[in-house]
Amino acid sequence: MKKILIFLVFPIFLSYSQDNIVKTDINTKQTFNYEKVSRKFDGSLISDIDVDGVLLIKLNGSFFKRNYEGLVNVKWFGAKGDGINDDTKAIQNAINVVYNLNKPVNQSGGWLIGSGVVYFSAGNYKVTNKIIIKLTNPSRIL
Repeated sequence: MKKILIFLVFPIFLSYSQDNIVKTDINTKQTFNYEKVSRKFDGSLISDIDVDGVLLIKLNGSFFKRNYEGLVNVKWFGAKGDGINDDTKAIQNAINVVYNLNKPVNQSGGWLIGSGVVYFSAGNYKVTNKIIIKLTNPSRIL
């Protein structure tokens, strides 16, 4: 008696919230959740100029912010840390994004001081030009 195996394949339809998406970082292959947002930390509206393509993306006319904790990895911005490729632009972009996302904000008559950390994993980072780090004037804050 000959046995025949029959496999039935049923399509599976996945639903997802339009308020959250999941994307894989093209540089590190890490998977991140993104949350739909419309306003910055200071309450102002997000615009196309705020999109950095890493921590803040635009998809189908909506803005999405990467959910991550703490450190902003320069490799998310394309740094290789191999001592061969020029990492200057990636490092500068990471620093600029951290600064722009964490600017001090004057709320309720006092300054809320922004902060952020740019993370360099082990490696040899090739820098061929000046790296500019913007600092807030402490006399304005205190």
